[in-house]
Formats: sequence, C-alpha cells, structure tokens
Amino acid sequence: MIHKTELVKNGALWVLRPKQPEPEPQPLYQETEPPACCSKLCLWNDIGYGALLEFEDDDPYCVEFTVCEIVGATSMNESIFRLDGTMNDTTMDHEEAGVYMHGSIKLDGCSNMHYDAQDTLMLHYCGRDHLKSTFEMLHRLYDEAGRIMEREDDEDFKR
Repeated sequence: MIHKTELVKNGALWVLRPKQPEPEPQPLYQETEPPACCSKLCLWNDIGYGALLEFEDDDPYCVEFTVCEIVGATSMNESIFRLDGTMNDTTMDHEEAGVYMHGSIKLDGCSNMHYDAQDTLMLHYCGRDHLKSTFEMLHRLYDEAGRIMEREDDEDFKR
C-alpha cells in the first residue's frame, strides 16, 4: 500500500505527515431543478406546417416553438414532413423533420423568430396562397401561445 505524505514546516522543524486530501472544489453557482416543462404538438396539415410548443407547466410566461413544414399527408391523414435542408426528402417522424423556424412568444406579446430554413436554402413561396398559409401559421402560433398563457383575451393575442 502506498501512503502519500508531505513535508510541512512545524515551527523550526520540518515534519513528514500523511498528505491531506484536496478539498472538493465548490461550484460557482447553485444548481437547481429546472421547472417542469410541458409540450404540445400542433399539426396543421391544412396549411402545411406543424409546431412543437414548449412551456413551463406551473406558470408559463413564455412559449417556445419549433416549426416544421408539412409537405403532404397519408390516406390516414398522417403528416409527411420535409427533412432538414432538402427540397424533396421527407419523413413521417416529426422529430426527424427539418426545422423551418424557431422562436418564442412572451406574455407581453413580443416574439423572437429565426427562420432556420433560410440557413441552407432560399425561402421560396409558390404564390400568394403559400404566403397566406405562412401568415396563418404565425397567427396560429399566437393563438396557441395565448391559450397556454391564458392571454387569449389580451389585445396582443386577439385576431
């Protein structure tokens, strides 16, 4: 068995003693449990978008969203999603779908949005109806966020 020792000065004498273990470093911040989180998946086949909404369970003040494009549906009305960074590749799994945009909507009606699709491709709209469906998706995001945060009667969340 190997014993670790150290040489320390004790007054005028040097003494060999067992080495003391290093103290555990203390964290610079206190870890806390994250708030309980809920999510809601909205599939809007009629306008070609789906959204995953995430929010705190007890008192949501902000709803975070991730939007993907729905490019079709099966005969059983199951959504078919566009894969990330492609025009023609698809998947049936919303978790594999490419992110069209993500962002958040806050209690005061302010929002932050990033169009991820534009990171790999130029955003392309096939006529006015395609643009209308994109605007409808934004309206529906606000509708859902208003319901989740119980703000549907506030001016910022009314249609």
